[in-house]
Amino acid sequence: MFRIAEIQSRGGGNARQNMYEDAICSEDVICHCLKVTQAEVESAIVTSDEPSLRCVMRMTGAGTGCTACHQAIRNMVLAQCPPAASSPTCVRR
Repeated sequence: MFRIAEIQSRGGGNARQNMYEDAICSEDVICHCLKVTQAEVESAIVTSDEPSLRCVMRMTGAGTGCTACHQAIRNMVLAQCPPAASSPTCVRR
């Protein structure tokens, strides 16, 4: 896994945990401020009656920090729940 010298040079046990989290979880994290993973966001989308960005924020906390992950969350909501093909159209009379 990691060499002892590498861990000690980064500050010991706490650095080891940080290195482990960075190596294992970096690809799965959607919200870096609160460390909310893709799996947590997907779970919130699937279990929600009306999935949306606000719903995911309420259920997971993702997106309540710097808001940089909002577009990624919106994209995940759209991927899980595409808009209906027959949407109503506006008719002017």
